[in-house]
Amino acid sequence: MSTLLSIAKKVSSVIIALLVLALIFFVVERASVAFLYIQGPSEAAVHEEASNFFRDDPFTLAYVDKDKNSTVRYHFVAKSKRGIILGRRVVVCEFRWFAAFSAGDKDGGMRIPFMPPILFDVRPAGWYYDSIEPTLSSIDRFMDDIRRAPNASGSYEAYILLR
Repeated sequence: MSTLLSIAKKVSSVIIALLVLALIFFVVERASVAFLYIQGPSEAAVHEEASNFFRDDPFTLAYVDKDKNSTVRYHFVAKSKRGIILGRRVVVCEFRWFAAFSAGDKDGGMRIPFMPPILFDVRPAGWYYDSIEPTLSSIDRFMDDIRRAPNASGSYEAYILLR
């Protein structure tokens, strides 16, 4: 009887130790996620996301704003040496508070030979960056239409230089 009691005490102490470790891990992980949020989005990651879109075109950060959902948006503009706008891009920064687990290769995409299939895709909590097309104002849409019209590049360049 005493051996069963001693085994039960040892098992209960191990279970309590594991619960304390799990609680400490959870508190530390939540504190590190809060610290990531306080730091804000990484400027280097935002510029890297924009450079993936613009490739070789020189681009600059036009301005930074927030939408109604408090999502941080970085607006980039690529211009030629003569000041002609070549393209616009918005990099959206979104913070995810919890890690996301999903099933791995559903569509059987490109795989490396002799590599086992990925069972789970894990996305940790933190800042995520997405490059999207900007919503253009009516004057910007008008100017883009003029720029793309055949035989109208000279008038567009003259308009840009007068601006």
